[in-house]
Amino acid sequence: MSTRIGTFLGCIFGLFLVAGHVPAASAAYPEKEIRLVVPYKTGGQSDLTARKLAEIIRDKKLLPQPVVVVNIPGANTREGLRAAMRADPDGYTLLLHHSAFVTMKALGRISMSWHDFEMIGQALEMSNSLVVNLDSHFRTISEFIETVRKEPGKYHIAVPGMGGVAHLALLDVLVRADIQDKVEIMPFDGACETAAALMGGRVDMRAVPNADMARFVIAGEQRVLLVMGDDKLPGIRVPCYAADLGLKNTLILHNGVFAPRGTPEKIRNVLAHALQKAVESEEFQTFATQQMARGRFLDAADWAEVFAKDEESTAAVAKFITR
Repeated sequence: MSTRIGTFLGCIFGLFLVAGHVPAASAAYPEKEIRLVVPYKTGGQSDLTARKLAEIIRDKKLLPQPVVVVNIPGANTREGLRAAMRADPDGYTLLLHHSAFVTMKALGRISMSWHDFEMIGQALEMSNSLVVNLDSHFRTISEFIETVRKEPGKYHIAVPGMGGVAHLALLDVLVRADIQDKVEIMPFDGACETAAALMGGRVDMRAVPNADMARFVIAGEQRVLLVMGDDKLPGIRVPCYAADLGLKNTLILHNGVFAPRGTPEKIRNVLAHALQKAVESEEFQTFATQQMARGRFLDAADWAEVFAKDEESTAAVAKFITR
């Protein structure tokens, strides 16, 4: 009898040990550094955002191990996306990316989509703007639209890459104004190239994320004609926002963190908690304001809703490019 009791107690004790082992392993995560892949070169908006998040997580000890930013540019983001997607789903390789997932997929420029990853959470959102040279004769966006209708094909707008968020946001505005076939959209390799093209007179205006136009506007070299979003920009005179034209739900950039498909929920929860604390910190909010953006955490479910809505609107606009 005593042998049976001893065996029974031994089994119960063993179960407690096994049951206690899982939380202990989860609580230990992460046990080594976490790689945060950015599919762009250093110095761009995504890179700066990733490095600011990594810095805050380190300084505030939001995770017991550091987050190390790894830039993997190439093949129009495909190299970085593939590296992150093929990584082990163990929480030690993450991806910082944004709404280009939606726009590039809609145009067939990448085979992967945000559905191939686990969403951790949104960190930052940013509008795009239409910018002209300081001496441009266009003073309002309404004046530009009116002129384009009278002189179709005469005016050119630069965008930082075909299929990017700025490009699709611009096209969205042009389609709603019914002038999408009356202007020429010229893609360049990046925002700096669009600035050079505008100042050199090769184009009449450029459409770029707010972070990429701010320094030129603040320096007095260019001015904003239209912000394709509703958030007010601090320190910059803006004559018109999308809402002023009756345009709602214009496409903006939503930047955040993803993990490889199959990453355990417990690990995703740890990461989401750290990301939320970092995003809501005073340091990140200041950084976002300086980027002419908004630091706003969205959990995976809410962020997925945003991307799903953007997929619908982007598909409707993309047909004007792909047809």
